[in-house]
Amino acid sequence: MKFSRVTKLVASAAVLCGTLGISSAAQAHVGVYVAGMSGVAVDTTAVNATYTVAFAPGHGCTGPRTAANPDGAYETTSMEVFMPRATSGAFILPEVRVVHGLGYDATIKTVADPTNATLKRVNSVVFNNFRLQAVNGGYTQRDQMMFTITVKLPTLAAVKAAGYTYSVGDATKAGAKIYFPTMQYCDVANQNVGVQAATSTKAAITDKVDPVCNDNDEIVNTLYDNWTTVSNTPSLVIGTSTSSVLEIAGNTPTTAAATAETFCSKPGGFNPRDLQLAGKFSASLSGVKGAKKLSFAATAPLLNAGRTFKVVTPKGTVLGAAKVGTDGTVRAVLTGAAVNRISSGLELRLVWGKKVLAVDAA
Repeated sequence: MKFSRVTKLVASAAVLCGTLGISSAAQAHVGVYVAGMSGVAVDTTAVNATYTVAFAPGHGCTGPRTAANPDGAYETTSMEVFMPRATSGAFILPEVRVVHGLGYDATIKTVADPTNATLKRVNSVVFNNFRLQAVNGGYTQRDQMMFTITVKLPTLAAVKAAGYTYSVGDATKAGAKIYFPTMQYCDVANQNVGVQAATSTKAAITDKVDPVCNDNDEIVNTLYDNWTTVSNTPSLVIGTSTSSVLEIAGNTPTTAAATAETFCSKPGGFNPRDLQLAGKFSASLSGVKGAKKLSFAATAPLLNAGRTFKVVTPKGTVLGAAKVGTDGTVRAVLTGAAVNRISSGLELRLVWGKKVLAVDAA
């Protein structure tokens, strides 16, 4: 699948793959479930019938392949689902509500109602504060987390009576396809993830890792998986048919997938899921310019006693080191030229050998 920009990648969430003809590429990334089912038309004979729609991204964003991340798959940390609208700006769904769940936060973004400026409508729902594992034991297709909304789906007759302009089909169709544009975000701050400049040398087809970034390449903090293009926007079908359908102008995807980007990385990156001592390492910077002090402390299992832990910058500069005591703790106050060059807020790494164990801001 093609990417638009390294800060715009490919992997978002498709809604109710409401059509049996959904492509296998889209299924690889996302599943959508209504009333416990996927890939079937939703019969909306009842007026304003309420359904729970579950969005299930299959895996995270695509990025550089490294020795530590040979699949080049990065964890999803946020997802935004946009409510379907017609060309006029009218919202197609009568009502939507957020369903809060364990393991994530859900918030809504609103806009003024196009038909009544004194009212607000839900423009999108943002799900965040979670980590969807990109690859689980090499299995990427069904390692899913469900994010849900409840909607009052319109009847097919109501859609036809609304007077929308159709981009596909006509009023004789037995179903209507409704699209949910979606963006999926992967936080890769401090992981040294980059996108190559046009002039950079790309990986050969036989390479198993992507190149090291040069000065012209861009290190990014977020990868974007954009599901708004013609081939992959999530969709749901209401009515009694998934083959005889109409599509509403303005809601039908028209954006072509962008040219695929190529990736690079810099040494010192890490996968947050590999941080064995996450939350057990603290660093704080004090003092004035020329006489700065960096205090750090960490706790580790007793088997680490006697091992030397180093504190390094994202670029790999060693600021200092200390041995783990017999009680599993390590504390030190670091000074010197390297410490004087760092600034408050820099994400420091606690390292044993070549392995990053934890990170914390100075």
